Amino acid sequence: MSLEKVLESLPVDQWKTKQVIAFDWYDGPRAGVCSLSHPVAEFCFDLLDEKYNPDGCDHRLFRLSELPLGSVEEILKALEELGSPLNPVWVPVWRFPNDATRQTAEQTVERIGAAKRRTNLVLYSQDWEHFLGLWQTPTTREKPADWFSFLGIALRDSEEETEPARVSGG
Repeated sequence: MSLEKVLESLPVDQWKTKQVIAFDWYDGPRAGVCSLSHPVAEFCFDLLDEKYNPDGCDHRLFRLSELPLGSVEEILKALEELGSPLNPVWVPVWRFPNDATRQTAEQTVERIGAAKRRTNLVLYSQDWEHFLGLWQTPTTREKPADWFSFLGIALRDSEEETEPARVSGG
């Protein structure tokens, strides 16, 4: 079953994060991989758009790419020299005991990343443990200037999110 069908089979507020490995972090994950335990799915994510939130975690939208099941576990094994995740969201510090170990880990991450299947899914999450919306966007060459407006996500003046609708299509 495709990532689109798996993720759309369950409301986002019922999703359960198994493990996130963030490869880019600035006040929260910006890019990385995610494994969900409910529904069972794995994917890469890349920051698409963000809005500052003075009251907490920023509002962030991510583009998803499907990974084969087992990919996140394989990356965890390749990064075992960096330690073990203590939380569902892990930001490994890229300090390896030697260059050979680092190169092997980076090759594994690159190989798995090269096998991803790009989707038109956009995910809304502030912390990768709570999910606020999922959209399947139309394929277009033009990039919206403001993805939040494009998806109809209204943010209050205080930057607190309203209840975003889970939308399919565009």
